[in-house]
Amino acid sequence: MTELKEQLQKAQADVRSVEEQTYALRIKSREAITQVKQFYAEAAELKKSRDSQNEKVQEFKKKRKDAETKANAILTQLQALRSQLDSLPKAQSPGHLKAELERLEWEQMTEAVSAKAEKELSRRINDLRNQLGPAEKLKGVFAEIHPLEEQLRAASAEVRIYRNELSKHAKASDAHHEAMLKLYKKAQSLSKKIGENLKELDAKKALLDEERKEFFQISGQVRTAEGAERAQYRAQQKADADALKAEKDAQHKATQSRAAGIAEKALERFRTGGKLTWEDLQAIQAAGLDTK
Repeated sequence: MTELKEQLQKAQADVRSVEEQTYALRIKSREAITQVKQFYAEAAELKKSRDSQNEKVQEFKKKRKDAETKANAILTQLQALRSQLDSLPKAQSPGHLKAELERLEWEQMTEAVSAKAEKELSRRINDLRNQLGPAEKLKGVFAEIHPLEEQLRAASAEVRIYRNELSKHAKASDAHHEAMLKLYKKAQSLSKKIGENLKELDAKKALLDEERKEFFQISGQVRTAEGAERAQYRAQQKADADALKAEKDAQHKATQSRAAGIAEKALERFRTGGKLTWEDLQAIQAAGLDTK
């Protein structure tokens, strides 16, 4: 019986140990599942931020492309005008040429010069007149070039702005994407660990069932043994009580037998003329004898 109780205590301790391990695994798994959900929630927010940044990237990519197209168109016009400049003869400004032409024409009209000087003066006047047309055309080309150069600088600055914005949002998108992937990796790693915990938990549950089965089996054996002990104890008590009763009955019978002998002797003595004492009368009455 002592050995059975020791086995029962050990089985009970084993059950409690496995129960505690199972409970700890449940808590650990629940905490891990909560953490995985948190990881995925944070990753979802990062994905939204990344997608928002990607929308900005596409927006500024289009703006940069439009600005580059505009700048290239202006540059094409400038290149065409600069090609015209290269094809035109270099000349003084039309204003300077006109002033010099007016001076020479005034000199030709107002001053008396030799025939040779007159001829040279006429040549110079014709030469200035010939330069005036190309100079006017050159001035017109420069007049077109200057505003286009301003437009090109503005368009180039716009391209740089959009390029910087594009780079900024692309970097932000990459940062969000990288952080999102790290969270997904953490969640996947933790999910794998949860799977291992759940397998271990199933094993612990199976072990717990076995430990409980063994505990209940030993408990039944203990109860059976205790019941047998109680039955044996009750039987022993009944046997002792019966023996005691039998002993008392025997003593009572012996007492009655002795009392009957004493009563008969007293009655015989009375019948022969002897006297009876009070104790003799009580003994005769107890024995059920008649004094007549």
